[in-house]
Amino acid sequence: MTIGGLKHAVPWWQSAVIYHLYVRSFKDSNGDGNGDLMGVLRELDYLSETLGVDAVWLSPFYPSPMIDGGYDVTDHTGVDPLFGDLSLFDQLIVEAHRRDLRVILDFIPNHTSELLISPSSSPGWRSSHFRLAKMGDLLRR
Repeated sequence: MTIGGLKHAVPWWQSAVIYHLYVRSFKDSNGDGNGDLMGVLRELDYLSETLGVDAVWLSPFYPSPMIDGGYDVTDHTGVDPLFGDLSLFDQLIVEAHRRDLRVILDFIPNHTSELLISPSSSPGWRSSHFRLAKMGDLLRR
């Protein structure tokens, strides 16, 4: 990009091919019917060599009761056992970087499971505003 006659490097994400990957349905590695991080790991060559992507954007794989498709997170620092564990995630990062693939996480701090929202467990409960959806609301989406 040229601004005022000076050349500036374009940020990588402006010209990158980014593949959004819904982990739960992408690739099942263990036969349980759910996609998982091992499935993603096993397909890194396909993503980088065949598709030629520059980055993979992973949907949430954090621990969750899965009432809202994994967007009802109970721990934003962990991996739900349905998808693997932290050591597998670390391995996925190492292997992605070995292939010059960037990994983008769908970090959703405003998506929290109702299991974590209660007056007794949250010091900020009184100063926060919540609208807890009823199960029927979630099913009508």
